[in-house]
Amino acid sequence: MIGTLGAVPFVVDAQTVRTFEEFTRKSAGRWSQHDRIGAKPLLQWGGPGLDEISFTVRLDATLGINPRRESDNLTLMAGGGKAYSLVLGGKPMGVGLWAVTSVELSFPAIDNHGNVLVAIAAISLKEYVVK
Repeated sequence: MIGTLGAVPFVVDAQTVRTFEEFTRKSAGRWSQHDRIGAKPLLQWGGPGLDEISFTVRLDATLGINPRRESDNLTLMAGGGKAYSLVLGGKPMGVGLWAVTSVELSFPAIDNHGNVLVAIAAISLKEYVVK
């Protein structure tokens, strides 16, 4: 097992391939800018910002996945108002949970009966801090 997002496993085995590509993590600080008349603005450190992660997942029926069911599940995660653990290589990413802020789906392969054969999910996460 490569990792998990909540109950969604990222795995490559003899029956199933569900993994991600283009994994990026963005970290930034919070800065406020105070304008001054006749002088350059001043910056004030406000503290650390929330990290963001994005990646894509290919859901392919030929790789042991039901693309329609999986994409519906990801949509529910994005709209459910919950935060999830993100684990890669047996280690949690970050210090807490992650909110699924968006899921953008494309369906590049649909058969002549309307069955989704391949779905591509672009997933965006934002760090969820509880205290």
